[in-house]
Order: sequence, then C-alpha cells, then structure tokens
Amino acid sequence: LCVFDYQAQYDVALAYRNAEKPFVIRNDPSVMEVVRRWDDDPEYLHKKLGDENRIYTERSPKNHFMYYNVRKRKQVRNWRQPENDVVSMSYGEWLERALLREAYALDDPEIKARSDELREKRMTLPNRDEEDIPDDDEIQVDNDRESEKRMKWYYFRLNAFLEEAKGDTVDKFVFDEVAFFDPRNTTASHFYFVEPEDQRGINCRFGMRGIVAENHYDLSRNMIAILGGERRYIIAHPAQCSKMGLYPAQHPSGRHSSFDWSN
Repeated sequence: LCVFDYQAQYDVALAYRNAEKPFVIRNDPSVMEVVRRWDDDPEYLHKKLGDENRIYTERSPKNHFMYYNVRKRKQVRNWRQPENDVVSMSYGEWLERALLREAYALDDPEIKARSDELREKRMTLPNRDEEDIPDDDEIQVDNDRESEKRMKWYYFRLNAFLEEAKGDTVDKFVFDEVAFFDPRNTTASHFYFVEPEDQRGINCRFGMRGIVAENHYDLSRNMIAILGGERRYIIAHPAQCSKMGLYPAQHPSGRHSSFDWSN
C-alpha cells in the first residue's frame, strides 16, 4: 500500500480517499497528540476508565474471534455458536489479562509483576453481582475461575455513539479523546469522513497479543487508527469475495469467511 505523510502529502492522500483506494497515512498532528497522551502516561487510560465501569468484552478460549449474530441462529439448521462469547469487564481487569499474555509471550518478569499487582488490587474490590451486568441479551455472566481466566483471550471494546456522547459517559470520553473521528470537529475530522452525516460511531478496541479477528468485509467505509501496539491487516480486492468462502448474508456469521485464514 502507498504510505503518505499527512503534512507533506495531504492532497495525494485525499485523492486516494476520494477514489476509495486503500492507503496508509502517518504524521497527522491530531492523531499523534492522542498517541503521545496515551503513551507518555501508561496509566492514563486506566485512570480514566477505572476498575468499576464494566464494558462489553469478547472472550475466547483461543485467539480467534468470529463475529456472529445470535438473533439469526434459527435461519441456519444445526448452527453451532463459535467458541467466543461476550462478558462485561472493567478496563483494569482487561489490562491485567493483556499484560499477563504479554508476559507469557516475552518471558518478562516485570510485566508479569505488573499484571499480578493489578490482580491483587482487583481482589480487594467489592464483588459485583449479576445486577451490575449491562442489560444486553448477548452478555454472559462470567463464572470462570481465576485459573480459567488466565488461559483465555479478551477483546475489550468501547463502542461509542454520537447521540450518547454527553455528560459523564464512555461515549463522550471516546469522542473527546479521538476528536479526529468526531464529525462535529470538522477541522480535525475532515480528512476521515466522506459523508459525515452517515457516521456510525467509533469502535475503540483493545486487543491482546495474538488475537485474530476472522476475515470479513464491512458494509460501510472504514478509517482505522492504530494508537498503540501493532496490528496486521490482510486486504483483498472486492473482486475476490467469491473466493473467500464467505457465509451467506442470512447466516449468523454473514460477511465472514467460513475457514481459518491463519491455518
């Protein structure tokens, strides 16, 4: 893919955007400001999101996460739900588990000690009962033992919607933080929106080492900002969709490939 500098090659990058061609853009001051804020203080997000507010978090016994819509389960005979499901989790607990996964991979005792510190803090917090779980049919009660949790993968998701971005909400926090994806901030967001009125919110996602989101296509334009860590994308031309083994539209995992691309 072509890689453009926001400050030196803005017009060329804009031409690619208007032509709806994939590209990478770097050195946007608005984006770099967020990167510095999150990177300079490793505890910044933890302080803001805390240990009490429980958020929609995907859970899996392996590192693969397959999208599915359980409301479509009756449309496919003998459908079996993928192994990943949804629980609610605080940012602090997700961070604890992400650091533990990192410590295992790198054999790093300092990262392991930080994860253990977060776990010890979590154990001193009041127990949360089922009434604290967000009102969502998809979210399961997390009854895993601590030993089981340590072996699973978690995908923490802050899904923010513009109409909810007010007061002391997570939605407002996300839109305030990543203002370059806020259509109301026309100066910062102009490059990233072709049709601002059709924006569908911000999906702010925190993964952990090794997570794979199964191959799929989306139904709208995407702009993706990597604000920390690394992420690998495999991109195919739309003309290749017929060769990707996609589930049909009525399937619970419609738009997603039926086979494991990492195998």
